[in-house]
Amino acid sequence: MKQIFTLSLISLFTCSMACFGQTDTIKLFYDKNWKIIRNPLEAEYSRVAFENDNGYWEVKDYFKSKKIQMEGFYLDKKLTKMQGPFVWYYENGQVKTKSQYHNNDQIDEHYEYYESGELDTFRKFDNSGELVEQHLYKKDGSESNFTNAEFPGGIPEMYSFLGEHIKYPKDLRKKGLEGRVVVSFVVRKDGSLDNVNVVSSPNSSLSWEAVRVVRQMPKWKPADRDGIPLDIQYKLPVNFTLQ
Repeated sequence: MKQIFTLSLISLFTCSMACFGQTDTIKLFYDKNWKIIRNPLEAEYSRVAFENDNGYWEVKDYFKSKKIQMEGFYLDKKLTKMQGPFVWYYENGQVKTKSQYHNNDQIDEHYEYYESGELDTFRKFDNSGELVEQHLYKKDGSESNFTNAEFPGGIPEMYSFLGEHIKYPKDLRKKGLEGRVVVSFVVRKDGSLDNVNVVSSPNSSLSWEAVRVVRQMPKWKPADRDGIPLDIQYKLPVNFTLQ
């Protein structure tokens, strides 16, 4: 895969602000760690969000220099459910990342670029958000060697760990409730797990238990690209079944 042609997702999904009637506008300011602050003069980033005529919340983030940092769409006013195309930019105006979302799940094609414009990463997801294809590239266009993050001993040991440490909620056991919780987290360069969150779950008690067990996991073998460890996001389905 030496060359990939893409359409501008944003241009297909929307037009400029002038095309829509704005019923409400949200303005937020952030520090360098993306924590909300009140003083716009101290902000490293800013955000403008409004509801367009199609019922989506259109969001644009800006660098301190007022150059665009991100543009995308959400289903809700709280801006928690990503929907449709998202594009992130470097401060020099070059596209950094292009993704497509459906209710917070990445779907279709995902692209990442070097700041100089060359393709860095290509990923393809199915409609359920599962990764089905991935290619990482060097600046010269040749493909990088990539090894994904791994639980010590591999997948069999990981599910053995889950089976030994999960404590089925008593109230749900009595009701005979089963289900699957999908948990996402970041495997850091040192193998530690961070940003553990629930992507989908049939029950809050199952969510709490799945997160508790994942946070108890030992350090993983980190992902590796051309011999260099890197942070990577991982999705893990945790099945709760009664026997």
